[in-house]
Formats: sequence, structure tokens, C-alpha cells
Amino acid sequence: AYSEVNGSVLQPYSSIGRGCFVGNTVAGYRAIFEPHVVTLNLLTTENEPTRLEPVIKNGKRLTKIGSVVGNRARIGANTVLQPLAFVESGAIIPPNSVIQGAYR
Repeated sequence: AYSEVNGSVLQPYSSIGRGCFVGNTVAGYRAIFEPHVVTLNLLTTENEPTRLEPVIKNGKRLTKIGSVVGNRARIGANTVLQPLAFVESGAIIPPNSVIQGAYR
């Protein structure tokens, strides 16, 4: 089972399913990522001031920032979390979702 976790913080007992990409994300205590969850982590910051170090890719200014997943939250299979998505503690996201902004 292959998953990639890059530049992320995983709290104790959090679980990452197979085939996931979790980048620049914070996963809370006992957070569950079911199989094939992807966290997108490149945010366009062309006109936005930011203290985060930008990455220049194909002439575009991008910032690497992932998502925050609260304690005991469950992310359904094949879900995509957009940059800066915030999943509150105890939230249950159904499979095949695309999450942008806050999710209760």
C-alpha cells in the first residue's frame, strides 16, 4: 500500500489510507483519511501579500499550503481537499467529495 505524506504534521493515532497524497497538512488526533484522498497544496498568490515562501512554477507565483483536519474527523475515499480547507473536529466527509473552505 503506497501513500505519500510530505511536509505534514500527523497527530497520534491518525490514519492515512492507501493511495493517498497528504501534503503540507495538519491531521488531528485520530483523524482518518480513507483510501485515495488527495490534499492539493499549491495556492495561487499572484496578487495576494503573503509571508509564506512562494514557489515559481511555469511563471506563476504559488504558495505551498495544505489543509487542517480536526481531531476524530473522517475524510471519505476519493475526496479532494483544496488548499486551505479546514475540516472541523468530528466531521465526517462523504466519499467522492471536493472540499473547499470550512467543513463542519
